[in-house]
Amino acid sequence: MSISLIVTSYNWPAALEACLESVEKQSQMPAEVLIADDGSSSDTRKLITQWASRLPLVHCWVPDIANRPAVVRNRAVLKAKSRLLVFIDGDCVLSPNFLAWHLNLAAVDTIVAGGRVLLDGGETEAYLSGRFFPERVRKSFKFKELNVGSLRDAFNNSVATVRTCNMGIGFDEFVRCGGFDESYIGWAREDTDFVLRAVRGGLNIKNGRCGCNMFHLYHGGDKGRVSPNDDRLSRLVADTRRINPVKSVFSLM
Repeated sequence: MSISLIVTSYNWPAALEACLESVEKQSQMPAEVLIADDGSSSDTRKLITQWASRLPLVHCWVPDIANRPAVVRNRAVLKAKSRLLVFIDGDCVLSPNFLAWHLNLAAVDTIVAGGRVLLDGGETEAYLSGRFFPERVRKSFKFKELNVGSLRDAFNNSVATVRTCNMGIGFDEFVRCGGFDESYIGWAREDTDFVLRAVRGGLNIKNGRCGCNMFHLYHGGDKGRVSPNDDRLSRLVADTRRINPVKSVFSLM
């Protein structure tokens, strides 16, 4: 099974380059790397052009109208050619076996939910300026690789464990679930919306922690942040029967 790696990015080429460097070092290379670009300036386009000879890049750009991660990820999936989709953010740095673990854990009707180690501002600056790998990350339990087999199914595999900075799913399953709901504009909750609908539609969640490892560069405090989409997600939670997105390009397929 080949992998289409979908990397969401917006106007941070320094972080995207660090991400691509980690993709280049994967023990299991992706068939393609689709940059889901939510309206970045020409600096990101220049970086992608520079990397075109090193990785099989596909630039999926949408105009910078608003914060539209659901829209740009859906457009990237439309161009994907592989059976397995792996979603990450462009400010994430992957462990060398990241994609190999996603491939190993992939299964029909399953979402693989990987984890992350969050860097602070100082660690992020040090990494971007000199590729200094934080010792704290090396020692973190979240960055260990553990072959625990079926025990993964006994771990907490709730909807809340899945984030699109580290998620694997089959192309067919993604389309069958209707993709991301494009009516979400602004930061957050479009991923939880998708996973909740997917689980209602019969998909399972597999814990990919201690395998699908990455660290996430600091870009401001999301923890405790209130999203303008909280009310929209609350309505979906209350509507226990809904499994289709309100708006999605896949609704037309």
